Amino acid sequence: METSNTADARKAPDPDYALHLQSEMARRELTPKEIDALTQFQIGQSLQRELATAAGNSSFRSLLHR
Repeated sequence: METSNTADARKAPDPDYALHLQSEMARRELTPKEIDALTQFQIGQSLQRELATAAGNSSFRSLLHR
């Protein structure tokens, strides 16, 4: 049987769920699995921003086409 923490960890990629976890963090102490889920989401968001920036960089695009 699946625990609620396992189900919560799988929901992390959803931006609304990450906002929910952030508000929960302000209200109470999160479980370690909830903290991991939120951290993974934030890392993913950061990587997406970095890739979007790099994709606009012409030298990065030239590396991709080698």
